[in-house]
Amino acid sequence: MTRPSTSPRLAVLPMLPGHIKEITAIEAASFASPWPGYFFQAGILHKQAHPLVCLTLPGKALAGYLCLWLQDHEIQIQNLAVHPAFRGRGVGRHLLQKGLDLSLELGAREAVLEVRPSNLAARRLYRSLNFSEIGRKPGYYTNDGEDALILFLDLKNTFQPSTVD
Repeated sequence: MTRPSTSPRLAVLPMLPGHIKEITAIEAASFASPWPGYFFQAGILHKQAHPLVCLTLPGKALAGYLCLWLQDHEIQIQNLAVHPAFRGRGVGRHLLQKGLDLSLELGAREAVLEVRPSNLAARRLYRSLNFSEIGRKPGYYTNDGEDALILFLDLKNTFQPSTVD
């Protein structure tokens, strides 16, 4: 599939069981140690989980997904991936922005995540939304021993909620 040059129109919606097959394909194309489908299924059912999908309009192709976990007043960004055909077109940023907007609505005051130091595209995305590095977890990724950077965002004072849909 060739990548169109224009940004698609996007809709962010709750993840449903019918999305899991497409999500696991994106997961496998995105990560060296992909999550199995039952992780996503469990997320759909758990009350602290808030998994989202990003669909293109009008065709409703699944362009990406985001898994959020709310614990007290902290949102944990557990997983974010964009279909290879839609990378570099603002899908990840739109999805993360909408997920952080939802987090505020749910009462979260801060967001945290882990990211590989080698994942420069993800780090640029997080930096563009004002996440800052607060620590490192040595050897966090078990498949290759790469460290994880711990990133933090103060949702109440640093994050800029979206102003349009």
